[in-house]
Amino acid sequence: MIEIDLDINPIWQSDIHWFDLSKKSIDEAVKLSDYSFLHEINNNVSISISLSNNDIIHTLNNAYRSKDKPTNILSFPMVERADLGDLIEHPIPEILLGDIILSYDICHAEAKEKGILITHHYQHLIVHGILHLLGYNHIADDDAEKMQSIEILALKNMGIENPYEKG
Repeated sequence: MIEIDLDINPIWQSDIHWFDLSKKSIDEAVKLSDYSFLHEINNNVSISISLSNNDIIHTLNNAYRSKDKPTNILSFPMVERADLGDLIEHPIPEILLGDIILSYDICHAEAKEKGILITHHYQHLIVHGILHLLGYNHIADDDAEKMQSIEILALKNMGIENPYEKG
């Protein structure tokens, strides 16, 4: 089982159940990834998610990516992709996969611009972020295609339309 440590900035407070959406999104992404066994191993696997704002994510984006602007999501993996596969044969008691930080300002603006529900955009970003924590990337075209196909299927399984289709 994967545990989630969710820190919610008051700007995100509403009647939306961010934890439930996070859990569902993470479960789908992991299930479809090369690391579906993470649900079955006898380790404490955890992910930290911070629902933040533009100021905080701007600072982090500048400090860690040298990009002097806010972004919608940042992912900070704590385990190398090569080490994830070794967890079956060489288990360790506790695994922190990494941190995901989202900006309320940008997430809401993007959802509005795309004409989609904020909850659907949030779930897409969480799926995207967890895949980064699992070592997926979208730098090379082949890698981007694989990552997007997992995202699309995970979202479809949750009843969410393909975010990459032009509507």
